[in-house]
Amino acid sequence: MKRVIVAFLSIALLCLVFGNTICAGEGQQQFAGFLNINTASYEQLIMLPDMSETLARNIITYRNMNGPLATIDELIMVNGFEYTYIDRIRPFLQLEGDNTLRPVE
Repeated sequence: MKRVIVAFLSIALLCLVFGNTICAGEGQQQFAGFLNINTASYEQLIMLPDMSETLARNIITYRNMNGPLATIDELIMVNGFEYTYIDRIRPFLQLEGDNTLRPVE
């Protein structure tokens, strides 16, 4: 049991140190950087894993009507979002700062 905990903590530490590039699943597009959910454009939003055009438009509509999001969890208020998807894209999101998300080849 102790080995499992140590292995899990090691993987979590690697994800923190090396960012999102090593944390994507096999066969999935890998990304580096972060996306500011409050300032990201439509084109930037659809770069997120499995982000549909509709969800990207819904985020922009929500921001226009309600102002910037106070937390990442507030995405649940955006039409079409579920907690499982929010948790999947959470590592790529931030509430402040520059939009630096980009695909890694």
